[in-house]
Amino acid sequence: MGTHEGVIRDRLAVVRRTLGLAGADDSDAELGTLDMVCSLIDHLRQSRDPASAWLLIVGLTAAYPSSDLVRATLRQAELVSAEEAAVWLLRASTDLAMAHGRADARLVVVDDRPLVDVDFTAKSDFLTGIQRVVRSTVQQWSAGHELELVVWNSLRGGFRFLREDERDRLLQEEVGEFTGHVESDAAEDAQIVVPWKVPVILLEVPEEGPATRLATIGEDKIASVRLVGYDCIPVSSGELVNIPAAGRFGIYLEMLKHADRVAGISHTATAEFAGFVSALSAQGLTGPVVTACPLPNVTQVSQAARPATPPERPIVACVGSVTRRKNQSALVVAAELLWREGLDFEVRLLGHVSGESMPIHTLVPELRKKGRPLEIESGVSDARIAEVLAESRCLVFPSLHEGFGLPIVEALSAGVPVITSDFGSTREVAEGQGGLLIDPDDLQALTDAMRLLLTDDAEHARLVAEAANRPVRTWNDYANDLWEALS
Repeated sequence: MGTHEGVIRDRLAVVRRTLGLAGADDSDAELGTLDMVCSLIDHLRQSRDPASAWLLIVGLTAAYPSSDLVRATLRQAELVSAEEAAVWLLRASTDLAMAHGRADARLVVVDDRPLVDVDFTAKSDFLTGIQRVVRSTVQQWSAGHELELVVWNSLRGGFRFLREDERDRLLQEEVGEFTGHVESDAAEDAQIVVPWKVPVILLEVPEEGPATRLATIGEDKIASVRLVGYDCIPVSSGELVNIPAAGRFGIYLEMLKHADRVAGISHTATAEFAGFVSALSAQGLTGPVVTACPLPNVTQVSQAARPATPPERPIVACVGSVTRRKNQSALVVAAELLWREGLDFEVRLLGHVSGESMPIHTLVPELRKKGRPLEIESGVSDARIAEVLAESRCLVFPSLHEGFGLPIVEALSAGVPVITSDFGSTREVAEGQGGLLIDPDDLQALTDAMRLLLTDDAEHARLVAEAANRPVRTWNDYANDLWEALS
């Protein structure tokens, strides 16, 4: 085991204490590394417990193993002597240790509070609806609940605790412009944090590697995996996402099969997840309990006062990543039809531009060459979004499929009427609350709705009043309900 044998031995001592195998007289101090492994193999032979096998492998490798390695270890414990099984395991786990473990990592077992996975949001200034949910929820939870925020280490082998800069990024009130994803093989990586018989709460959608490891954690009952259910778009609207995204979502669904609870962000999203869970009986699985926990219907990305004088021309805003699913191309075409009619207004698209092949990539340059007042702003801050909404005549959000649609709520909270899709979660959020509902595939309907809100002050005022009189559900309400659903 080389120069790090003492560290590995210390990790195995933690494993033995966690499983209740360490003597009260500190007799572990007399055991060598191989003796510890053999004693743990003997324990597996008696208990046949996958969770204990999983923990033993983590102790050896400082990485979370796959379900296949866990089951192979249990078989070896049954079939051969403890010494033979120990030698086999040291060899079988080498690849895992080399690829995803750090030999100098210490093992920290958390068994008294939930772990909350905030990996991407803590490491990035990137802004989408999911990151807004994570930041707002964590800010509420951290003030009133005992929990441990964790991220994945740089080798994607397991959880580690947050660095101070990551914690600050999560808890700051506003997020500035996107500066990139921050990753570091820092000293903090020299730890492997293990959830033991406690909830692991996923506030965001994990990457493929972590999702695979979390599937094993749920399946082998190491911890109770519980998650926020955003949407099932990659399977229910697969034509709107790229093939790699659909493939990654398959790994996510494997994890979901072995989760304990799912809290859908809307009734629409909840129905999607419940439909998937209902199909699991074909595999002899029950799947997680799925409940609805809708996001707030009153929220603000920032504070921004309406300008004392209206802008030179009305502004039509659209907030959200520029993708096929968000359907901004339809908005741009409808805007061009209205510009040809002689209407004077400008369009501002705020959101990260994806690399997908879309008509909008050629439409926007062509229209700008004509002098059309059309802007795309990527990597915008909370303050910039608030500033644009405060100036806008309306928000257009013609999405083809959403789990919720936070930009709708943000606009309505700012007193800005919304044109959005007449189905699913967007209808849930906007109907009768300041929204004008249309078929997003009907270009004429979208054009007519935009014309109406740009020219009819009475209709505009009616929708502004609707938005002002909506029932209130705050981030505090959401965070409290989500904690009850998942913790």
